[in-house]
Amino acid sequence: MTLVISSLFWCSVVYFLAKLFLRQAREFRPIFLVGLIVKIAAGICVGLIYTYYYTAGDTFGFFKDGQTLAALFHKARGEYFNFLLWGDGSSEMVDALVNVQRRSLFLVKNLSVVSMVSFNNYWMSSIVFSIVSFLGCWYALNKFTIHFPEGKWAAIISLLFIPSFVFWSAGITKESLSIAALMFLTGFTIVIVSHGKSKSWEWIIAIVAVLYLWNLKYYWAALFIPAAIVTILLIKVVIPYTQIRNKTLEIILWIILFCFIILGVSNIHPNFYLSRFLNVVVDNYNAYAIASENGPVVHFVNLQANWISILLNSPWALFSGLFRPFIFEVFSVFQAAIAIENLVLLTLCLYNVKHISNAWNSSNRLLVISALVYIGLLAVFLTLSTPNFGTLSRYRIGFLPLLFFLLLYYPSQVIFNKDRK
Repeated sequence: MTLVISSLFWCSVVYFLAKLFLRQAREFRPIFLVGLIVKIAAGICVGLIYTYYYTAGDTFGFFKDGQTLAALFHKARGEYFNFLLWGDGSSEMVDALVNVQRRSLFLVKNLSVVSMVSFNNYWMSSIVFSIVSFLGCWYALNKFTIHFPEGKWAAIISLLFIPSFVFWSAGITKESLSIAALMFLTGFTIVIVSHGKSKSWEWIIAIVAVLYLWNLKYYWAALFIPAAIVTILLIKVVIPYTQIRNKTLEIILWIILFCFIILGVSNIHPNFYLSRFLNVVVDNYNAYAIASENGPVVHFVNLQANWISILLNSPWALFSGLFRPFIFEVFSVFQAAIAIENLVLLTLCLYNVKHISNAWNSSNRLLVISALVYIGLLAVFLTLSTPNFGTLSRYRIGFLPLLFFLLLYYPSQVIFNKDRK
């Protein structure tokens, strides 16, 4: 029975992808195919690297737990579905699992379903996760190219071909499903603020995407969702009804609304409680600093759990989160690849200095501001709490495609001979 279900599932996947491929404009079909193959290959590489390079990793641990949980389906289906929907770390079911932390358990639950329809095979399950991640990116790419056609190539490169982003958002990792959710929400936000027509299925998937993003990467969600909500409210409600035409006032209103929503979000998750948030950040930093002693890590000056210390160290955290490690700071081939990517980012930032006024005068300035605030805050707090370069290169994919898109927007038009008015 399982073999039949798995076969039907994969036939459906192939049919869906083929149909989606044929629906693309002729010029986008090669990009779709290459992007999909690259993403799947990246997922396979994740498994291979954790097999032959890293001495420890969570990807195979997640899969083993997924298999353990899937085995319950054949023994007691009622208990399995009950645990799938409502079970948490306090359930007796977790006694047989290794990854019982809330976010990891959420991934394991999803993986148990995927493994059952993937012939109980790690590599086939990895392909499923990579395809889901690709589809989220492709949805965002589609919306970027529709609403910002002049930035088509910037979107293609940023969402499909940035090496570290493609690699860490593929395979059996939390990031695969998180990126799928984040990119779908990014595309959906663009549709709404650009007065595009949204379909009922998009609203349903958007709700599911919010749930997945919060359960897997709540710190991404805690910044992205408020930024998106504020931008939508201002563009769709506040500005049209108040007839605001002052750019500075628009930004001030955006910041005020964003701060109010962030304060509300701080009461949702224990790590965001104002009474302990800074302690969590500093405790994480100290733990990583000790674990990475004499290793590739960002060092801060007397980092303490108070806002003055955080603010004083934030500029260095922002710079390090965006542009480090440098070439001369690397100790491995993988770090060298990240360092080259960072050098490209730094070069693009310097190039775009002359285009700041264009962004400010753009009709999409609130979208740009919301993206920059999200990128900046996430870069700062990720670097403060996870200063290890290796870990940081993985976690920062939550903002990397948006940053690359903004920085490639103008250069890509020059490179690909797009006229700008």
